Amino acid sequence: VVTSMLEGRRRKGLSATTTTLWNDIQSNYRATVKASWISSTLMSPVQFLSFRYLPVQMRMLVVNVEDVVWDGVVSYQAHKKSRT
Repeated sequence: VVTSMLEGRRRKGLSATTTTLWNDIQSNYRATVKASWISSTLMSPVQFLSFRYLPVQMRMLVVNVEDVVWDGVVSYQAHKKSRT
């Protein structure tokens, strides 16, 4: 609800925002979860290799890069409809 309001989706009161949020969840949930699972699955080997072979100082960098990729995928899915 808060993210919807910050993105300017607030119309007339909280109930309209909640309705908009519920419609967004119904239309985007499956695609977002699917993209999240795919990106997480593809990143698992990178996680394994980084924790197996990289020193502790470099692991944080690899995990942060993975988080940026994962956040980008989820954000793309969440905002895909609003761009069209």
